[in-house]
Amino acid sequence: MAGKVGKAISGVVFTTLALSGCATKTPQSDRTARGVFRESSGDVANRAPPAMSLPPQGLNPGTDQPLDAQSMREQADYHFALAEAYALEGNALRAIDEYKLALIFDQKSPSIRLRLASEYVKQGLVSEAMEQTKLAIEQDPRSIEGLLLLGGLQSALRLYPDALETYRKARDLDANANEAPMFIGALLAEQKKYAESIQVFEALTRNPKNTAPHLAWYYLGRVRLEQDVESGKRAAEHDLLAAIKAKPSFVDAVSALGALYEATERKPEAVAIYRDFQAQHGPD
Repeated sequence: MAGKVGKAISGVVFTTLALSGCATKTPQSDRTARGVFRESSGDVANRAPPAMSLPPQGLNPGTDQPLDAQSMREQADYHFALAEAYALEGNALRAIDEYKLALIFDQKSPSIRLRLASEYVKQGLVSEAMEQTKLAIEQDPRSIEGLLLLGGLQSALRLYPDALETYRKARDLDANANEAPMFIGALLAEQKKYAESIQVFEALTRNPKNTAPHLAWYYLGRVRLEQDVESGKRAAEHDLLAAIKAKPSFVDAVSALGALYEATERKPEAVAIYRDFQAQHGPD
């Protein structure tokens, strides 16, 4: 079962990439599953098309004529808006093209680079995503979004020490944020450092400023189950019940608790919690 906790929160990174709609603004602020990534540096078929390479900043790509600052801002915003639209449609390749065009006119925007990196991730272009993420962090070292994305990429490539250091940098930038500690706990669990992982999640359950205590309790329970010891199962039951108490509609916690009951020959209790959940929240 090792690694299931890490994979369970794999989508969170990209929920934190809800960046501003303006191309020239810096960012305001579930790591992707390992199977999404593939190393592209040695895979010619997986490289970004050469046609997407950036011409010199400040030149109109159609005429090679210089642009004034206002025109460059307008062009950056225009291509950024197009890229966002393509991304929402799920057209990652067109989105990549437009984000790269936006960068022609605003190469100092970490926001554009992070959005471009997220689209590269969707295409499995790890090297390109890593490059843009690092550039974004160089431009904005306090970008929590950038650090979380970089940590996710490092985790996917099993660069665990680097990922842990990156997540800790993000945590230190905002002691009240939940995401970075979640990733730290999951990363430790993935390396079977269960005691350390449990400490992280337990601290999150005690943090009064934690805005998602149900997730902390849930992942704490999942880590205990990965230990696969009897005492851990009893503690996991407590944790999953706490997760459900914190958020009664949290279906993942209900499913995990039901599975635990079924695995420990307590099927009537599993049936009861499924029935109660469906009665209160419907079949979905």
